[in-house]
Amino acid sequence: MDEQQLLLQIVQSWNIKSDPEYRGFRCAVCQEYRNKAWHHWLRSSGFLVPIHLCDETCEQAFQSETLTFASPPLEKTINLTNPYSLKATGTFEEILEEWNTLAPPALKAFTCDLCEEKLEIDPEDGRRKGYHIWYETRSREVAELHFHRQCFINLN
Repeated sequence: MDEQQLLLQIVQSWNIKSDPEYRGFRCAVCQEYRNKAWHHWLRSSGFLVPIHLCDETCEQAFQSETLTFASPPLEKTINLTNPYSLKATGTFEEILEEWNTLAPPALKAFTCDLCEEKLEIDPEDGRRKGYHIWYETRSREVAELHFHRQCFINLN
């Protein structure tokens, strides 16, 4: 199976929602919270999404094509609403145009898509957190963006 098909299976195991969510980052497969992960790009089948895989187990399983999923991947219809201002959606589109989705996978900390700085670690639980935003692009692709709390607030 090629890499894009495997990444698509990962995304199809998720429950994608329109509402922004401020939370820590989880491995795309095992769902364990991580402060850094391998970043892969799904850029096919109507998606433009960074996929995060933990260095501990899931990246190796991905490379060897032995991944198992908590819930079975299902082809599903995603219905996103757009609760964002014209200013915010314009910024989203600018960010997406700048993404290098052909970059090779890299192990790195999670960053804000707007300011490109590392997202903060919450002192209470030790998790790097940010707003997770699902957005349907003007070209009808489903994308996920991530923001610092203040960067997200300043978008609207």
